[in-house]
Amino acid sequence: MSQFNDFSKDETTKFTAKNDNNYEYEQKPTNTLDNVVLQPVNWPLGIIGALAGIILGIVLWVIIYQAGYIAGICGFATVFFSIKGFQILGKRLTKSAFWLCIVLSFFSLLLAEGICIVLKVHKLYTAYGVNLSFSELISESIALLQYEEIASGIRSDLLFGYILMLVASFSSIKNIFKNIPSEQ
Repeated sequence: MSQFNDFSKDETTKFTAKNDNNYEYEQKPTNTLDNVVLQPVNWPLGIIGALAGIILGIVLWVIIYQAGYIAGICGFATVFFSIKGFQILGKRLTKSAFWLCIVLSFFSLLLAEGICIVLKVHKLYTAYGVNLSFSELISESIALLQYEEIASGIRSDLLFGYILMLVASFSSIKNIFKNIPSEQ
């Protein structure tokens, strides 16, 4: 294995080097970000991709919630799918797009909890033979929030869900954020 002791960069972005035996080698630069041109972000498609990812996370949350559980993996999946959806359709993830995905994921948990409440109300009324329209189901679900026992249960579910979302996705969110190139 030869050691290179003299490096120089010429105008054609090729590197020339001399080893101990004075042999000259030409090498193209590798792993450099000097000449990388970042694709422009396609915000409309990126937002559609993030929303599609959030829908997947909401569906997962509702399915697991219907089984009687609250799982941190659902929060992680919502954040992950949102970011990946933006990256795929938006062509590139920027720091502002990253934070948009985080905020959308935060609100998606609230929406998922609302869907779960409406489904519980539907199941309750159906068990008694009462069929309600969609708007009536939503009205009844909102009316239940006036009872402190129900409202506190929903608040604790949401708090627990947000804590699990944060714990389950913190390290990967941190790594994704560190690897986002600076916006140009």
